[in-house]
Amino acid sequence: MSEQIFENIWFLPDENRWSNMNLLAFRDMGKLIVRDNSLEFQGNKERVVITHIRRVTFGKQGRDFVNNWVKVEYGNGSTYSTAFFADGSSLGYGGFFGGTKRILDAVQKIVNPSLLSEYHTKGEEMKCYYHPEIEAVATCTVCGKAICQTCSVDVAGRITCQHCLSTGNVNRLQTQPSKPSNPLAIVSLILGILGLCGGIFFSIPAWIVGNIAQKQIAENPNQEGAQLANVGKMLGMIFTIIYGALVTCYLLFVIGTLILSLFQQGSY
Repeated sequence: MSEQIFENIWFLPDENRWSNMNLLAFRDMGKLIVRDNSLEFQGNKERVVITHIRRVTFGKQGRDFVNNWVKVEYGNGSTYSTAFFADGSSLGYGGFFGGTKRILDAVQKIVNPSLLSEYHTKGEEMKCYYHPEIEAVATCTVCGKAICQTCSVDVAGRITCQHCLSTGNVNRLQTQPSKPSNPLAIVSLILGILGLCGGIFFSIPAWIVGNIAQKQIAENPNQEGAQLANVGKMLGMIFTIIYGALVTCYLLFVIGTLILSLFQQGSY
């Protein structure tokens, strides 16, 4: 596998909770380098090298209910550490357009593509199913057995064992077609962003379209874009409330000025 480099990556050493008093969604930002058997994060504040990866998962973390993160659990022995990565390009919107998922795919190609926790408990070394004296580095995505470096074979970016490859079970690794994105979810996000400058003329439609998109995605599991719809809807709600408050204040000011003007005229 050739070295892969991801720029503008958000990094967290653990979940970002409110108690941490960290106003940003991340603790550091920098470059993530994915090598054959390790990860290296070169940030503006720190440098982290990750080996002996135990588990890789994808999803929300801590107080962040908007962005998805790649969670890496790593360590050699009875203790382990964690690291969280997300695509922070385009002011954080890069993750919504598949940036963070590409990080996940790259990391899974060098380690276990499935969950090691099924075969690897804390404080115990996971051994190869076919070579019990050798430490395993992954699990087969077909049969689920723990396998060592010698037994593992990369097939179309996924790890399988020599046995499944020889018996033809590798056909089960055929990738499923990618799900289409809901078009209204994308429209909602664009309208939500435009609401920053266009006011309620864009924010209200973003709110409405985002809500419609969320309902369509919930009714049709074959569509993606729930995160885009959620962000577009939230932006629409926020900008509608802000601009609505400004318009209300302006109207109250105008009405107050008119009443004061009429009162002054009546006093004469």
